[in-house]
Amino acid sequence: MKEMAKTQWNSYGKVKYLITDASEEISSDGISRLVFKDKSCVDKSDCYVLLNEIPTIHTGPVGITKVYFTYWKGYWYIANHLSLLKNLHSNFPLSKQALYHYFFFHCIPAPHSIYEGLFKTSAGSEIHLSDDGVWDSEVSYNPKFNDRQQESIATLQNQGLHIIDECVKEATKENSGAFLSGGLDSSTVAGMMAKHQTS
Repeated sequence: MKEMAKTQWNSYGKVKYLITDASEEISSDGISRLVFKDKSCVDKSDCYVLLNEIPTIHTGPVGITKVYFTYWKGYWYIANHLSLLKNLHSNFPLSKQALYHYFFFHCIPAPHSIYEGLFKTSAGSEIHLSDDGVWDSEVSYNPKFNDRQQESIATLQNQGLHIIDECVKEATKENSGAFLSGGLDSSTVAGMMAKHQTS
């Protein structure tokens, strides 16, 4: 059995974690939180792992940063890279359900990953990890929609274009590309990328 020898996992009770660019904070009531970065978090402390008797993973409303978790040999392992968990041992089989999702829906939706027994967080959720290897999830973010629009349609269209433009501009690097399906979404992204490419 192949096990990770070089990776140094941090420990807290029944949790072992390795999340890059995360900082540990202790609240006034003595509870440790491992805060990680996610651009979709409104506040920097919206995305964190609560390290207490019932460890809980809190994710951002859009879930840009994925957190992966698995239960192995009596410990919960939490990381922000799937490969760190996959390398725990060589016996994680490919998930047939995940392969079905990928080939028929072109994605593997949370909480599934490509491997059985390795899970990923979904957006706007709280994942509670129990001592016996069982976990459950609940929705922690519900956007509120106001049907009474104050602005005109033209104003809202301009705001929408501006948001898309800024997001694509931020994500575009030199020699970026986009998969173009010919639909509205990919055509919009590709058009905005062309606007921001330097060459």
